Amino acid sequence: MVCMAGAFDFIISLRVRHPTAGASDIAQLVGLKADRSWSTSEPRTTPQGRSLDGYRDETYCAFRLDAGSDGQLAKCIGTALETLKFRRAALEKLRLDGGSLVLFVSWHCTGDTGETFSSWLLGELAVLGIDLNLNVLSAQS
Repeated sequence: MVCMAGAFDFIISLRVRHPTAGASDIAQLVGLKADRSWSTSEPRTTPQGRSLDGYRDETYCAFRLDAGSDGQLAKCIGTALETLKFRRAALEKLRLDGGSLVLFVSWHCTGDTGETFSSWLLGELAVLGIDLNLNVLSAQS
């Protein structure tokens, strides 16, 4: 892991989508409390609870795994993956039943920054069947 020049903050979450499983079932399988979730066929709402038109066409759960401002993003992802390894069978079941798993990183930086993700880290994501989404938000100084 190599952290390049530039300060950044990050939030890491696991996002699970599934066509039929309920949100509470997914949370139980993953073994974590969802920060945001809904189940298929529920009425749509904003994060603040305001009603929207229509119904949810899939189940969604977001589980916050870690956050930091120390430039240790790759290390924190590795720690999160070590925890998720114990749920490998459950994660595989969700995928095989039509679900998708994404490790979502909200990366807030000022100026130029970067991070190297080792082949080991990327391999662990692949073994668990988890896609990686880097959402980089830059505030130019």
